Amino acid sequence: MTMTQCTRLNGSSYPLYTPTKAEASAIRKGRAAYKRGDYVTLSQLHDELGTARRTKTATKARGSSEIEHFGPRINADERR
Repeated sequence: MTMTQCTRLNGSSYPLYTPTKAEASAIRKGRAAYKRGDYVTLSQLHDELGTARRTKTATKARGSSEIEHFGPRINADERR
């Protein structure tokens, strides 16, 4: 069903969906937190994750050292 079809059925721009009790509770809690100002902007999130991203990239730079953990390399002739 497309968004256009959903709009025609319920007369709204929102699709037809009824959240579960757990989802409805999470939505209410999220909206209340937002009203209290308890949220992080995207810029703040990028700043906080910036250090983590840089260190993760540095560990990836090691390259093939992770492959050595799988055992010794075997030549094609030795596999037979």
